[in-house]
Amino acid sequence: METTNVEVQIRTIAMDFWASLEHKIYYKYNKEIPGHMLDELKEAATMAAGLDRKMERLHREIIEIKHAKKRK
Repeated sequence: METTNVEVQIRTIAMDFWASLEHKIYYKYNKEIPGHMLDELKEAATMAAGLDRKMERLHREIIEIKHAKKRK
């Protein structure tokens, strides 16, 4: 039996989209991404991070509601 190391990545949908897009752009432009694209990517990253924070907050709120109903 042979042991093999593996890497497991758990990503949000936004993270997966970002990684795929970054890979495509990085190699298409031979590592020299146009400035306007860098600006848009930064804006998209900021929005994705905001969405992740919002979804996490909503998740915590739902958990709190479930716990409150169990206590009643």
